[in-house]
Amino acid sequence: MKIAVIDKKDIVLNIVNNCVKFEGQTIPFKLMDLLILNHRATLHTKDILKLTENNISILLISYNNDKFSIINSANTKNADIKLAQFNSLHVKIKFAKYFIKNKLISHAEQLKIHNIKVDISSELQQLESAQSINEIMGIEGSFAREYFKH
Repeated sequence: MKIAVIDKKDIVLNIVNNCVKFEGQTIPFKLMDLLILNHRATLHTKDILKLTENNISILLISYNNDKFSIINSANTKNADIKLAQFNSLHVKIKFAKYFIKNKLISHAEQLKIHNIKVDISSELQQLESAQSINEIMGIEGSFAREYFKH
């Protein structure tokens, strides 16, 4: 992560041509992912929007470092990742149910070849209504005990 720190008191920052400008100094956006400012720096809201539009976060820190605020773009990749992770939980449970259902059926058929009949209807019903990975693992473990008994 590329970090720019500006800790001078009473400094005024401006955004010009995708650069942060202050007191004759220039920091191009391409050199920053995070801009850290002390609480006495001045940055206009239009410039804050320009920074976050370019995926540059802003961290504001109080004089004695006991308070801080962070400003991020609403369009960050992190938001997309969090949403994908949330949605993947549902998909993960679907995949787990699919694989365990097929495992139960396959193992029951394998036992049937050896003239051992097991009824998996109860496990399949429990699997259908399972709401978590732990429940699914419990169903799988319970059937595994029955399978290895034979």
